[in-house]
Amino acid sequence: MAHPITPAEIDDILFNRRQVYSLDTDSLIRQVANRLTARTLFELLGRLDVEAVDFASHLSGFLSEFGAGEVAYLLAFDTGDVPRTAPEAEELQQPGEPTEYYLKLVFRDEQAAYYQFNLFPDLNATYVLGAARKRAGAIQHLQL
Repeated sequence: MAHPITPAEIDDILFNRRQVYSLDTDSLIRQVANRLTARTLFELLGRLDVEAVDFASHLSGFLSEFGAGEVAYLLAFDTGDVPRTAPEAEELQQPGEPTEYYLKLVFRDEQAAYYQFNLFPDLNATYVLGAARKRAGAIQHLQL
């Protein structure tokens, strides 16, 4: 079984302390490190077989997929936290009987209440099944 690259070897390559593989392979690893986050670099190098003959070609192929531009990529990792299959959709349960709420919104002054009357709150929202309101001075009375 092949061993993955170790963090100490990655440090030696990135900080140019010593040549770990070959000049070309170490250079490819530095190029990949310049384009990826640290976690992505460790995940990628941890999955590659460093003893394989085509290790450098796999790394070069990975690098060529990203191109040379300043384009951002999103790489996701399967940590096992998110289920792979979608859970069965649960039907939304409507309450047996409608519930009424009475709210009193107090504004700074009468003009603020007047100008906000048609804008706030949004009584056409999907979660509002029915509503009525009344403005009296600086106060709005809401029945939801």
